Amino acid sequence: MGSIPVLQFDPRTITRLTETTFGCACDRGQDLYYCMPLVNLKIIRDRSSLQLCRARRDGSYALWAKLNFLLYERMVLFYCTFVAMKYQDSKPVPHDNLDDRFELENENGENEVFGGQIRHGELRHAVRLFKDRSSGVVRLEAGALRGPMQDVPLWTAFITRYAHDPDWAFHEGGSVVSLAADRPPPYSFLAGYEPPRNRRGEILLEFTTSDDARQFMESWAGLCRQASPRR
Repeated sequence: MGSIPVLQFDPRTITRLTETTFGCACDRGQDLYYCMPLVNLKIIRDRSSLQLCRARRDGSYALWAKLNFLLYERMVLFYCTFVAMKYQDSKPVPHDNLDDRFELENENGENEVFGGQIRHGELRHAVRLFKDRSSGVVRLEAGALRGPMQDVPLWTAFITRYAHDPDWAFHEGGSVVSLAADRPPPYSFLAGYEPPRNRRGEILLEFTTSDDARQFMESWAGLCRQASPRR
């Protein structure tokens, strides 16, 4: 019987069901598992799939598991969850070639439409607006601006349904932009964290400079002028 790869999370390890054997003593199968710490795996995008790889000493990679996705949004959520868990592990990533930085971006993948800095209280985050070339999915992502968690996803919001409406993002003045709606709401990859909101429940992007706020609005308006393959 062929093996059926199944991935599931626990706090430290991805577990893959790789082989099912049947014994003569009973009719019930026995599940065999292989385990690999997250910090020992690198995630690489290949079109509509994600490859989980081990690093070889010569700098190349050995495929450990491959996941195919029907929906791009699910690929993003798996990727962000994987990376966030990996860099919140108590063990450091052992080699630079196991770092995961913007692996969803490539010539056929995500394109960064805008990148800037926002603040949440005393915290500083990098915020980016992406559009995927293959699927047309548009999303916002915020992550740590510096430190060991730099560029690790903190939250992401899928906003493709609003990508035809330039008024969805509103410049409140100065360095603040509000987002009129968020359905579905942002997915957070740090327990208990929520992006800031105003009294109307709208997400607030408080940029560190008014220039960033203005450039975000210009980038959003330009994105809305583009024809979307999902409309």
